[in-house]
Amino acid sequence: MSIYRKKEELTESQKEALSKIERKAVEQGEVISEQSLRIKELEGLLTQRENELAQLRKNYELEVKKLNDMVTQLQRQSDDQISKIESVEHKMKDETDSIRYKEEEMQFKMRGLEKKITDLENEAKRKEERIEGLNQELGLSEERVTELEKKLQEKDAKLDSIESIIGDDANYKPYLIVKKYGSSSIQDIKKTLGLQEGVVRRIVLELEKKGLLRIDGEQIHLA
Repeated sequence: MSIYRKKEELTESQKEALSKIERKAVEQGEVISEQSLRIKELEGLLTQRENELAQLRKNYELEVKKLNDMVTQLQRQSDDQISKIESVEHKMKDETDSIRYKEEEMQFKMRGLEKKITDLENEAKRKEERIEGLNQELGLSEERVTELEKKLQEKDAKLDSIESIIGDDANYKPYLIVKKYGSSSIQDIKKTLGLQEGVVRRIVLELEKKGLLRIDGEQIHLA
């Protein structure tokens, strides 16, 4: 026997309960239908949101890629700038080292020049002292020369006096000849005096002993 009875076989209370159940089922069906529609709407909205999110993600990825490309470009530019700065710094360091070396070399040369100047000043001072000494010596020498000239004049005067006395003495004639004509040979004196060579040599030797003449081989000079 079936567990479901025909509606005509139900009691009023059962029919009423069945009607309530049926109404309830209809209501539940309508709710389910509405929820299904809502679910479909939500699913469509979710799909739309997913598409929008996918588009946003795509746009974000494009922006990120652009930013990464920009960062890479900026990094390259920064690396180039850093490389240029390092090159400039290296060049400046080389120039600084070169300038420092030139300054040290210049200071070394200046110290050398200062030493040379000091040496020259000291040498000039020594020369001035030497010149002063020479001037003093020159003053003494001038006095000495004056004194010697005076003595020479006195000697010449005496010689002139003596020569006037001995002018006729044959033993002094070689002296007078040499004094008048300058250095002479034995032969020149021999011809001038008309004496024999042996006599001339003897007279010259005597005059040399007296300090009036000086014999140099065949040449006779004033002593």
